[in-house]
Amino acid sequence: MRYILLLVAAALLYASNPTIRDFNFFLKSEVVERLQSQDDTVSLLATEIFATAALDATYRKNYLLFSMYTVDTAGLRLFAPDLPVKVSILGVAGNFILLDKIEL
Repeated sequence: MRYILLLVAAALLYASNPTIRDFNFFLKSEVVERLQSQDDTVSLLATEIFATAALDATYRKNYLLFSMYTVDTAGLRLFAPDLPVKVSILGVAGNFILLDKIEL
């Protein structure tokens, strides 16, 4: 019985392992949340620029049950110098967990 539960849990984690497309939606929502501006046009433009640049600099390592996303922020540090050099994000069960603190 224990092995059946373990197998079911593994199958659920495998089925809900986030894809790069899921990460793209997560990234855009995080940038929107962190770049709240008075001007909606500036916020929208900045969101697209940051999200596209971050997605282009993202490396995904798939472990089947979860994924690790690493964003190389070298290009983004021109606009936000307080960013760490790399940001690690864990994708598991359809959710994303920031492993590094980010201040914009």
